[in-house]
Amino acid sequence: MKLDLTFYDNNKKDFLGIDNREFILTKLFNNIKFEAATQEEIQKSKENFIDHSFGKDKILSELKNTNKSVYLDHKMVWIEYFYNLDFTKYFLLDDYLYKLLNDKQINILNDINSNESVAIHIRRGDYIYFANMVNIKIPSIDYYLKSFEYFYTKNKHSKFYIFSNNIQYVKDNIIPFIQDVYNYEIIDGNKEYVDFYLISKCKHLVQSNGKFSEIAFRFNNYKNKELISIDNSDDIFNKEILEKYKEFTFDRVKFKSYFVYSDIPLNSIINIINLIDKNNIKNIIQIGLLDGVEIHNILNYAVKTNKNLMLNCFEINDRELVGFDVRNFNDEENKKFNLHINKTPMDIESTNIIKNTIDFILIANENSSPLLIFYLLYIYPYMKDDIIIVFNKLNNINYSLFSTYLFDMYDGKKSLFFNFSKKENDNVGYIKINKNKLLTLIKNISSINFDDYDNKFFYKNIFDIRDDYYNYYDIESAYSRLNNLKEYMQKYNIEHKESIIENIKTNIEKYNKNRFSLFKEKIYKTDYQNNIDKIKTMTNNKINYLDDKINYLDDKINYLDYKINEIKNRKIKIFGIDNFEDRKIIYIFGIKITLKK
Repeated sequence: MKLDLTFYDNNKKDFLGIDNREFILTKLFNNIKFEAATQEEIQKSKENFIDHSFGKDKILSELKNTNKSVYLDHKMVWIEYFYNLDFTKYFLLDDYLYKLLNDKQINILNDINSNESVAIHIRRGDYIYFANMVNIKIPSIDYYLKSFEYFYTKNKHSKFYIFSNNIQYVKDNIIPFIQDVYNYEIIDGNKEYVDFYLISKCKHLVQSNGKFSEIAFRFNNYKNKELISIDNSDDIFNKEILEKYKEFTFDRVKFKSYFVYSDIPLNSIINIINLIDKNNIKNIIQIGLLDGVEIHNILNYAVKTNKNLMLNCFEINDRELVGFDVRNFNDEENKKFNLHINKTPMDIESTNIIKNTIDFILIANENSSPLLIFYLLYIYPYMKDDIIIVFNKLNNINYSLFSTYLFDMYDGKKSLFFNFSKKENDNVGYIKINKNKLLTLIKNISSINFDDYDNKFFYKNIFDIRDDYYNYYDIESAYSRLNNLKEYMQKYNIEHKESIIENIKTNIEKYNKNRFSLFKEKIYKTDYQNNIDKIKTMTNNKINYLDDKINYLDDKINYLDYKINEIKNRKIKIFGIDNFEDRKIIYIFGIKITLKK
């Protein structure tokens, strides 16, 4: 076997010409011979090029008994053989690499051996460039944060050793989330083979893309070692919470003769409960009741586990339209639930919710419009400094929602929830954000020009528009609502109030101007007239229905009058029994019932 080393002839640099690349196996393992192929040998062997595609076994078997040279692609690995191979049976890294460590590196090694050590490998550099070119999935920040949480949950004494070829990226994007939470150490300034060796000594590994850290971990002889990779992470992260919270959850309830299903997928409900549990949440606001199934799940968990949790739900629609499952709450669940019916968060001052206590907000799909700006600003004085917000129906392809803008524009801790059965993310997700950062985001998003169906700034009333033909655009309601918000923000001295109010005002004026021009073109005028016609039709149908009811009742009254008069005139026996030899006659309200003997 000979090696094609032409890659290292490119000035000993990576694909981007930034990081050094050098073939050093001959220096590290000096008793193992590595022979380089000549250009002529390389070209000749490429006539029988075999990559990592399907059918390689058959091709090799056909070439085995020939004298032909074969060129094997660098990914040419038999997975089942590779993962069953014990590398330590062939040689030990200690024999070659330990003697190359300096004092600082030996101290790190001793620290790794004495702790519940977890290697975190974060590969950047030219691999990110290459991965983007060929559409390889790159580990997200959330992938690493979940890995920290996973190992810490299993063992509070875990220590994390972070290896990367871009330490600045780690400091900018990972450290802010873990610096006050976990015990960690950044391993910096080493040659690649030193990092390779130190990774092999850690008891567990969180793998990045590529095989560098994974192969290093193959030299690990720790009995209970655990590897997290892009391929197995979803199963590892979610198996635990699925088992832990499934007793609290269900995705449908029976109401009368039919089943009511949750608007939020069961997998996401489990993730929501996990989020509540891990962050020790005590006070939740839910905007929109949905069908009540998801609330029932949360309250079921609260009654059994989180005794201090309280859930406040604002629902603007009529009580009979929503929340079927709320009727099934038991007494213990009802103690943890406040339903503010026919109200929005703009009515929060009329409730008994205490300021600076809300640490979790759950937003239903129909409340994800730009009006959510108002809702969050009214809740703002009642929020704790850090808050978690869960959004339903993110990334709606039909129209842009305020919640989608908020989720996408936030650069902090956030994640979509993973669907265990579909093996993909749901369109339900969360952000964990400081309330002041949230306020800045609201200011930025308020300048976006929302219009048409998306924009409920302008509705006369604020509720679901199911057959609501009165809920057309109303400039007076829009300005009145905006003025109330301005007074509220002044009352609580909420930052950025001038910018936010001015942005929304501009938004209203643009929409009003656009609508007026369309009205002149008879586009909105036609819609308006159609609404009036629908109102008239609904009213007439209602009147006709009532007329029919009245006529029906009149007929019933006339019939009863007739029966009463018949009884009076004929002196019919009202109650009684007459016995005969062959029959018995029973009188009930003047009606004869004959029973044969």
